Amino acid sequence: MSVIKVGPKAGMLPSDRLEVSRTDYEEFLTILNSVRFFETTINGQTYKFDLLKQVFIDPHALTDSYMEQASLVAWWSSLASRLRTEYQKQKLRVKRLRAQIALEYRAGIRKPPISGKLTNDAVEALVDTTREVQIEEDTLLQLEEKLETVKGVIEALRHRREMLISMGIEKREEMRATGMSV
Repeated sequence: MSVIKVGPKAGMLPSDRLEVSRTDYEEFLTILNSVRFFETTINGQTYKFDLLKQVFIDPHALTDSYMEQASLVAWWSSLASRLRTEYQKQKLRVKRLRAQIALEYRAGIRKPPISGKLTNDAVEALVDTTREVQIEEDTLLQLEEKLETVKGVIEALRHRREMLISMGIEKREEMRATGMSV
Protein backbone atom coordinates (compact mmCIF):
# COMPACT_ATOMS: atom_id res chain seq x y z
CA MET A 1 0.00 0.00 0.00
CA SER A 2 1.36 3.38 -0.98
CA VAL A 3 1.45 5.87 1.91
CA ILE A 4 1.56 9.66 2.17
CA LYS A 5 2.86 11.19 5.39
CA VAL A 6 1.01 14.20 6.80
CA GLY A 7 1.09 16.06 10.09
CA PRO A 8 1.95 16.93 12.71
CA LYS A 9 -1.52 17.39 14.17
CA ALA A 10 -2.24 19.51 17.21
CA GLY A 11 -0.61 18.05 20.30
CA MET A 12 1.91 16.01 18.31
CA LEU A 13 5.64 16.51 18.15
CA PRO A 14 6.99 17.87 14.86
CA SER A 15 8.69 14.50 14.31
CA ASP A 16 5.34 12.67 14.61
CA ARG A 17 3.60 12.21 11.31
CA LEU A 18 0.42 10.50 10.29
CA GLU A 19 0.34 8.03 7.46
CA VAL A 20 -2.55 8.29 5.04
CA SER A 21 -3.03 5.73 2.31
CA ARG A 22 -2.71 6.99 -1.22
CA THR A 23 -6.18 5.51 -1.87
CA ASP A 24 -7.71 7.66 0.90
CA TYR A 25 -5.90 10.72 -0.41
CA GLU A 26 -7.06 10.04 -3.98
CA GLU A 27 -10.62 9.53 -2.72
CA PHE A 28 -10.37 12.88 -0.91
CA LEU A 29 -9.26 14.57 -4.16
CA THR A 30 -12.11 12.91 -6.08
CA ILE A 31 -14.66 14.24 -3.58
CA LEU A 32 -13.04 17.66 -3.65
CA ASN A 33 -13.21 17.73 -7.46
CA SER A 34 -16.92 16.83 -7.37
CA VAL A 35 -17.66 20.00 -5.39
CA ARG A 36 -14.78 22.01 -6.80
CA PHE A 37 -16.60 25.16 -7.85
CA PHE A 38 -18.50 27.31 -5.39
CA GLU A 39 -20.67 30.36 -5.97
CA THR A 40 -22.72 32.41 -3.57
CA THR A 41 -24.39 35.81 -3.52
CA ILE A 42 -24.53 37.88 -0.35
CA ASN A 43 -26.06 41.35 -0.19
CA GLY A 44 -26.14 41.49 -3.99
CA GLN A 45 -22.45 40.61 -4.40
CA THR A 46 -21.61 37.32 -6.12
CA TYR A 47 -18.53 35.35 -5.13
CA LYS A 48 -17.17 32.55 -7.35
CA PHE A 49 -14.34 30.22 -6.38
CA ASP A 50 -12.38 27.25 -7.54
CA LEU A 51 -12.12 25.51 -4.17
CA LEU A 52 -9.15 23.43 -5.27
CA LYS A 53 -7.14 26.61 -5.87
CA GLN A 54 -8.08 27.86 -2.41
CA VAL A 55 -6.44 24.90 -0.67
CA PHE A 56 -3.69 24.12 -3.19
CA ILE A 57 -0.07 24.16 -2.01
CA ASP A 58 2.67 24.82 -4.52
CA PRO A 59 5.63 22.84 -3.14
CA HIS A 60 7.98 25.15 -5.03
CA ALA A 61 6.50 28.28 -3.46
CA LEU A 62 6.02 27.31 0.19
CA THR A 63 6.78 30.83 1.40
CA ASP A 64 3.93 32.22 -0.71
CA SER A 65 1.60 29.56 0.64
CA TYR A 66 2.64 30.38 4.22
CA MET A 67 2.07 34.08 3.59
CA GLU A 68 -1.44 33.67 2.16
CA GLN A 69 -2.67 31.12 4.72
CA ALA A 70 -3.83 33.57 7.40
CA SER A 71 -5.64 35.82 4.94
CA LEU A 72 -7.41 32.83 3.37
CA VAL A 73 -8.64 31.62 6.77
CA ALA A 74 -9.74 35.14 7.70
CA TRP A 75 -11.60 35.67 4.43
CA TRP A 76 -13.40 32.32 4.50
CA SER A 77 -14.27 32.79 8.19
CA SER A 78 -15.77 36.16 7.32
CA LEU A 79 -17.78 34.58 4.51
CA ALA A 80 -19.00 31.88 6.91
CA SER A 81 -20.13 34.59 9.33
CA ARG A 82 -22.06 36.39 6.58
CA LEU A 83 -23.67 33.17 5.40
CA ARG A 84 -24.57 32.24 8.98
CA THR A 85 -26.32 35.61 9.33
CA GLU A 86 -28.19 35.12 6.02
CA TYR A 87 -29.16 31.61 7.12
CA GLN A 88 -30.54 32.87 10.45
CA LYS A 89 -32.49 35.65 8.71
CA GLN A 90 -33.99 33.15 6.26
CA LYS A 91 -34.87 30.82 9.12
CA LEU A 92 -36.80 33.67 10.76
CA ARG A 93 -38.54 34.49 7.46
CA VAL A 94 -39.70 30.89 7.16
CA LYS A 95 -40.92 30.81 10.76
CA ARG A 96 -42.86 34.08 10.36
CA LEU A 97 -44.33 33.03 7.01
CA ARG A 98 -45.47 29.70 8.45
CA ALA A 99 -47.12 31.49 11.40
CA GLN A 100 -48.80 34.06 9.13
CA ILE A 101 -50.23 31.41 6.79
CA ALA A 102 -51.45 29.31 9.74
CA LEU A 103 -53.24 32.37 11.14
CA GLU A 104 -54.81 33.09 7.74
CA TYR A 105 -56.21 29.53 7.58
CA ARG A 106 -57.53 29.73 11.13
CA ALA A 107 -59.11 33.16 10.51
CA GLY A 108 -60.74 31.98 7.29
CA ILE A 109 -58.76 34.40 5.10
CA ARG A 110 -57.32 31.43 3.23
CA LYS A 111 -59.82 28.79 2.28
CA PRO A 112 -58.64 25.21 2.84
CA PRO A 113 -59.35 22.64 0.10
CA ILE A 114 -61.24 20.58 2.67
CA SER A 115 -64.42 21.39 4.59
CA GLY A 116 -65.01 21.01 8.29
CA LYS A 117 -63.12 21.98 11.40
CA LEU A 118 -59.40 22.52 10.96
CA THR A 119 -57.31 20.71 13.53
CA ASN A 120 -53.79 21.84 14.40
CA ASP A 121 -52.39 18.94 12.36
CA ALA A 122 -54.54 19.88 9.36
CA VAL A 123 -53.40 23.52 9.54
CA GLU A 124 -49.78 22.39 9.82
CA ALA A 125 -50.21 20.12 6.79
CA LEU A 126 -51.78 22.96 4.79
CA VAL A 127 -48.91 25.27 5.73
CA ASP A 128 -46.37 22.59 4.74
CA THR A 129 -47.91 22.27 1.27
CA THR A 130 -48.16 26.01 0.62
CA ARG A 131 -46.01 27.01 -2.35
CA GLU A 132 -44.64 30.14 -0.60
CA VAL A 133 -43.40 28.08 2.34
CA GLN A 134 -41.83 25.48 0.07
CA ILE A 135 -39.93 28.18 -1.85
CA GLU A 136 -38.65 29.83 1.35
CA GLU A 137 -37.65 26.47 2.84
CA ASP A 138 -35.78 25.56 -0.36
CA THR A 139 -33.88 28.84 -0.05
CA LEU A 140 -33.10 27.98 3.56
CA LEU A 141 -31.73 24.58 2.51
CA GLN A 142 -29.55 26.19 -0.18
CA LEU A 143 -28.11 28.62 2.36
CA GLU A 144 -27.43 25.76 4.76
CA GLU A 145 -25.62 23.84 2.02
CA LYS A 146 -23.46 26.87 1.20
CA LEU A 147 -22.69 27.47 4.87
CA GLU A 148 -21.63 23.82 5.31
CA THR A 149 -19.46 24.08 2.19
CA VAL A 150 -17.71 27.16 3.58
CA LYS A 151 -17.19 25.39 6.91
CA GLY A 152 -15.62 22.56 4.93
CA VAL A 153 -13.26 24.99 3.20
CA ILE A 154 -12.21 26.38 6.57
CA GLU A 155 -11.52 22.84 7.79
CA ALA A 156 -9.56 22.13 4.59
CA LEU A 157 -7.52 25.28 5.24
CA ARG A 158 -6.70 23.96 8.73
CA HIS A 159 -5.46 20.76 7.10
CA ARG A 160 -3.55 22.87 4.58
CA ARG A 161 -1.82 24.61 7.49
CA GLU A 162 -0.81 21.26 8.95
CA MET A 163 0.50 20.18 5.56
CA LEU A 164 2.48 23.43 5.20
CA ILE A 165 4.09 22.84 8.59
CA SER A 166 4.91 19.26 7.64
CA MET A 167 6.34 20.29 4.27
CA GLY A 168 8.42 23.01 5.92
CA ILE A 169 9.88 20.54 8.42
CA GLU A 170 10.65 18.10 5.62
CA LYS A 171 12.32 20.82 3.55
CA ARG A 172 14.50 21.89 6.52
CA GLU A 173 15.49 18.26 7.13
CA GLU A 174 16.44 17.88 3.46
CA MET A 175 18.51 21.07 3.62
CA ARG A 176 20.33 19.86 6.74
CA ALA A 177 21.00 16.48 5.12
CA THR A 178 22.60 18.16 2.09
CA GLY A 179 24.68 20.48 4.27
CA MET A 180 22.81 23.68 3.37
CA SER A 181 22.30 26.19 6.16
CA VAL A 182 18.76 26.66 7.39
